[in-house]
Amino acid sequence: MLMDGVVQEPTTDRRQMILVVGDDARLYTALAPLDWELVQAASSKEALPHWCKMFCTRAS
Repeated sequence: MLMDGVVQEPTTDRRQMILVVGDDARLYTALAPLDWELVQAASSKEALPHWCKMFCTRAS
């Protein structure tokens, strides 16, 4: 079970990962490879790259 604030380890396909921020759990399928350290350190969706936020907003 996922817990708030937990970032799952990257899958073998690094374009797909689950990012849990607060109570917002989504599967982020990135259009380009993400910097895993950036994602791991992100405390909110605002900390993610703009293109990722746009894509994830459309995909949700």
